[in-house]
Amino acid sequence: MNTLVLIPSGDFGWLTKIGEKALYVYLLHGFIIQPFREFDILWYNHWYETFWFVLLSALIVILLSSRPVVALTRPLVELKWKE
Repeated sequence: MNTLVLIPSGDFGWLTKIGEKALYVYLLHGFIIQPFREFDILWYNHWYETFWFVLLSALIVILLSSRPVVALTRPLVELKWKE
C-alpha cells in the first residue's frame, strides 16, 4: 500500500503546534458540538452571525489542542499509557 505524506520543511510556529494535535481536535470536537445540536443552541439567522461560528470554532480548536486536554486524553486517543 502506497501512502502520500506531506511534511512541511519549515516550522510555522503556533500553527505547527496546533497541527500536530489535529487528531485530538478531530476526535474530541463531537463531545462539544453534539450538546449544541441536541439542545438547539446553534443559531443562524443572519449572514453576520458567521463571525460567531468562526470564533467558536477557533476557541474549540485552541481548547482541544491545549496541553492539558492532550495530556488527559492521550491514553484514549493514542492507546498509550506512558511514553
